[in-house]
Amino acid sequence: MKVQFERLQKLYIIFLYLFIIILPFQVFLITNNCSINPAIELAIIYYFLTYRKVKITILCIISIFFDKLHGIVIGSSLIGLVIANIYLYYVSQRITHRNNFNNFLLFVPFCLIVSVSKFFIVVFLLNNNIDNFNFIIHLITTILSYPIIKTVLSISEY
Repeated sequence: MKVQFERLQKLYIIFLYLFIIILPFQVFLITNNCSINPAIELAIIYYFLTYRKVKITILCIISIFFDKLHGIVIGSSLIGLVIANIYLYYVSQRITHRNNFNNFLLFVPFCLIVSVSKFFIVVFLLNNNIDNFNFIIHLITTILSYPIIKTVLSISEY
């Protein structure tokens, strides 16, 4: 009985990983002009930045990979990730007690810093057109997807 439970638990974790991998590439349409696609990579990067030590070179390689994956100019998200990493370092020195709610509240500015910096680089410096409503929906779905990603990543550590 215990072996079957462990197999089901491993199968559940594999299913959640596949869900996390497939979700950013699946576009869910709300209307003809608006789609829902959360930035799962921000939640994963935030999780590892808060619970693990990540060197700045690894952060650069990750940002290059995700910029290339999303088809935007390489380095667009790097500036936001570096600023957000400095923000997390500053805040982690000030906060003594971390629980899930505080962690979620710290994710919101992290997500805003990275997403808004990438938005400004893509829209203003590169003269690309992005719909504001899509950007807001993207931010909301990214922020709301963090508890799911955190749960999956914390379950998989056991």
